Amino acid sequence: MGVPNKPDQRKQYTPGFKREAVRLVTDGGLSIAQVARDLGLKDNLVSRWKQEAHVNGAQAFQSCGHQVQPQTGGANHERISFGGA
Repeated sequence: MGVPNKPDQRKQYTPGFKREAVRLVTDGGLSIAQVARDLGLKDNLVSRWKQEAHVNGAQAFQSCGHQVQPQTGGANHERISFGGA
């Protein structure tokens, strides 16, 4: 009975992906909610990354362990990367 134990299936993101998401908020003029929506993330995750970058500066996201590149829709990422509407 019950559900079998599942391995931790949380997604892990590369440090570069996190930095880019934060950059879109801080330098790109987009809201946390907009960046999160466009990248398929939860608002609180982008907010946490932004806070970590603010507190740790260049040292943010240095010790993230094994990371994989997230599977996001290329069209959304290109659109927000280039600041288009």
